[in-house]
Amino acid sequence: MSYVLNCIIFMIFATVPLISSSTNYGFRCYICSTESDQNCGDPFNTTVNTGYIRKENCQPTYSPTQKYVCRKVKYHKPNNEISIYRSCEAESDDPCSPSQLNNYLKVEHCSTCTTDLCNSAPTLIKATSLLGPVLVFVSKITGKIL
Repeated sequence: MSYVLNCIIFMIFATVPLISSSTNYGFRCYICSTESDQNCGDPFNTTVNTGYIRKENCQPTYSPTQKYVCRKVKYHKPNNEISIYRSCEAESDDPCSPSQLNNYLKVEHCSTCTTDLCNSAPTLIKATSLLGPVLVFVSKITGKIL
């Protein structure tokens, strides 16, 4: 195979798992809040076990067909102090919509993800945002517009 074809195949196999959303069962999320434990903030510190940072299965048994996502919300409290909340939420409720965030004042960041313990990152990036750069890369290599 040519180098170009190898690059294309690599990029496809490297990206498809990231943008696939077929099933998100069987993963865990961090559940915590800086209201209870400052180790839940950024940078996230899981090495200190205070009991307030939990790893929980994000597929509750009472709703086995519902899809869930890990969520991280970074917001400002009324005194302008930054707080972070990490949780597992039902995907169908659009966990980052304004209606789901009405308890948080001045939301700075909200993101979701569907891999094991993925809501530990300082800033989460939706995998679909990687699709554009991959297509540009493939277009540059092949010389064709995709």
